[in-house]
Amino acid sequence: MKNRQRILLRLVIVVALVATVILFGRWMGSEIPKIEADIAALGFWGPLALVVIVALATPLFVPDTLFAVAAGVLFGLIEGAVIVVIGALGASCLCYVISRYVLRKRVAAALSQQPKIAAVAAAAERRGLKFQVLLRLTPLSPVAVSYALGTTNTRFSTFILGCLGIIPGIFVEVYFGYVAGHAAKIAGNASSHSRLHQYVLFAGLAVCIVLIIYITRMARQALAEADPALDEDLRPEQ
Repeated sequence: MKNRQRILLRLVIVVALVATVILFGRWMGSEIPKIEADIAALGFWGPLALVVIVALATPLFVPDTLFAVAAGVLFGLIEGAVIVVIGALGASCLCYVISRYVLRKRVAAALSQQPKIAAVAAAAERRGLKFQVLLRLTPLSPVAVSYALGTTNTRFSTFILGCLGIIPGIFVEVYFGYVAGHAAKIAGNASSHSRLHQYVLFAGLAVCIVLIIYITRMARQALAEADPALDEDLRPEQ
């Protein structure tokens, strides 16, 4: 029953997002090329500004998904993904430093109220780099995990390498933003791409979503097998 509810919720979210893209496209789709041109005119400062925003806002638990989607719309797939990954890595480092050197006691006290995150952090400290990479592939909050790992004896080099596990999820989120921007242009009659390009674009998004679901499931299964004491929420859904 729980799994059905999750699936239904995801379908509702997808439908809502599609409807939003269509409505947004009819309203602003024709303006997106102009916005893209304005951002391009900023040169180096446009991407840098978004990197800084992601790095500073994400530790405050502002979802990086918002920035990833915006980056996909405004900067395209590759540049947008690079921008958000750099910003997210910066945010992770900031969380680690704050938790390790500034607010360690307060973070540890907060973790006492979040036994799942605390248990995961303890397991990550014991299991090392591979476990941390897998951990970043699960739906757990990357910000909470970064703060939690800062209270452990995890070395910074292991921590930052483990953070590379966030890349697949960010890529899919940026891809969604890229497709959303493209769909908005179509709805606003501002797209110059062929139908074949559009089909390939949407098919690619579908493939990415399927792959990230598969990767997440495999990561959860690997984590459960590596440390059976972890909370059931990390185990793969049946």
